[in-house]
Amino acid sequence: LSLARLTISKNAPFVDKTIGFIEDNYHLSIVLHRKNGHSEMHPTDKTEIRPGDVIAILGGPEQLNKIFHDNGQ
Repeated sequence: LSLARLTISKNAPFVDKTIGFIEDNYHLSIVLHRKNGHSEMHPTDKTEIRPGDVIAILGGPEQLNKIFHDNGQ
């Protein structure tokens, strides 16, 4: 497993979705959510994702490649 940081783009397909949606659909774990200068370790499944948010992701290479690709990076 690897740890990666991702800044959410405005065109990401998971904008306005939840942490739980991303974890379930990408088969990875989000261990940190940063929004407006505030960081939350181990955010709840119901935390919503917005453009400009930063997430720290724990996952395998394939899962990380997919979420980065879908985010437009």
